[in-house]
Amino acid sequence: MTIGNEVVDERGTLDDRRPRRLEEVVGNEQTKRRLLNERKKGRVPKRMLLHGPTGSGKTTVATILQRQFLCRDPLGSEMMCGKCQGCLETDPASDWRIYSYTASRLESFWVSSWLVDSQHILHREDELVFIDEAQDLSKIHQHELMVQIERARATVILATTHKHELDDALVRRFGVNTFEMARPTPDQIVCSLRELSRRLGVTVNDEQLNIVVQGFSSDLRVCVDFVHTALDQTENGVVTDEFVEAVTGLTRADLVNNETSDDGLPML
Repeated sequence: MTIGNEVVDERGTLDDRRPRRLEEVVGNEQTKRRLLNERKKGRVPKRMLLHGPTGSGKTTVATILQRQFLCRDPLGSEMMCGKCQGCLETDPASDWRIYSYTASRLESFWVSSWLVDSQHILHREDELVFIDEAQDLSKIHQHELMVQIERARATVILATTHKHELDDALVRRFGVNTFEMARPTPDQIVCSLRELSRRLGVTVNDEQLNIVVQGFSSDLRVCVDFVHTALDQTENGVVTDEFVEAVTGLTRADLVNNETSDDGLPML
């Protein structure tokens, strides 16, 4: 991704800036509330299915849950102590207790004997398995996974952008621990960027932030990267209209021209 004249390593940079606690996740209040309530009751679901569109925060929440799993000093409703190595780990999947796969990668080396072996990770209580884009598993492998999840001792988290492509029996194994997620609204993103800018010492107004959100199609991660780039590339962290236009290609006039009409449709 290019911001201004700078090429940014999108995966590494943006992953480092993901929220580290559930309270920091933008939007999805119901899902956050449910997970926090489970923690307050001393219960952590052993099986969780996160589903929703790209950019809704599924991988972010799954990564936070991995850090929570690794936390050596849990503090009730706080979810994590925030001090131990597990909480501070940039990539929790690097820990030997965490197994994180994309379904397509899992497909490439899947063998039934590996899955059902009594020593397999699914049968070890002190480990966590995360499978992203679970809809990419073949129907046969979805069925095999469903059978093993029934007796799994490990914590299992699945994420998918297409829940309807999962085997119904597999989905039913997750029961009430199925969490629907949605992309944050533009207003939620602006609010989040405003707070981030305040913490970093970046001076930017809401109109400029609205242009950024519109210019990046409400992609939260890229919008967050804009604030960090503004801190690095502007004088004293002061964002000008010219800087916003250089980054997004949009001006204040474009923002006005794309307001919605009375019937809720974009004005062209």
